[in-house]
Amino acid sequence: MKFNFWAVLLVILSLFLNIWGINWGVPDDERISLVFGSFLETKETIRQTTDFAKELMLDVFHVTHFTPFPGSAAFAEADRYGAFEKDWRKMNMLKVCFIPKGLTVRELEDSQRKAFLEFYLRPRIAFEEIKGIFRDPVSSLIRIFRGLHSLISIFFSKGQDD
Repeated sequence: MKFNFWAVLLVILSLFLNIWGINWGVPDDERISLVFGSFLETKETIRQTTDFAKELMLDVFHVTHFTPFPGSAAFAEADRYGAFEKDWRKMNMLKVCFIPKGLTVRELEDSQRKAFLEFYLRPRIAFEEIKGIFRDPVSSLIRIFRGLHSLISIFFSKGQDD
């Protein structure tokens, strides 16, 4: 039976590092990244997506806005499905540059805020964060402060006019 020496060595090294609690930089929590505001998005599909994410046993939740980037098929089709502002400064998935028919910029921004609040203000998430502080205080506090900074910037942003 033939085997690759380097593959076996990598597996042994990986097992050794995992035993000592050293990971390869891959997060050990369950994450989801969602995109709101795609071509056929409605208030109802946003609600269903948010509810689905809350049903999963996730630790990290992130929502961005659909952005039809230049050169993509979505860029060529965007005008057919809604209003598309081709401003490069807004093409970063954080600002709304595409608004599907039937929705407004305000509704998309409010949906993102509401989804974050509904996800992170659940008892299970709060309890896990408190447990994390006792397991690894420095990393947990850094993550919490970064998260608070992100939430503050999302909730107190000036909206689309900045």
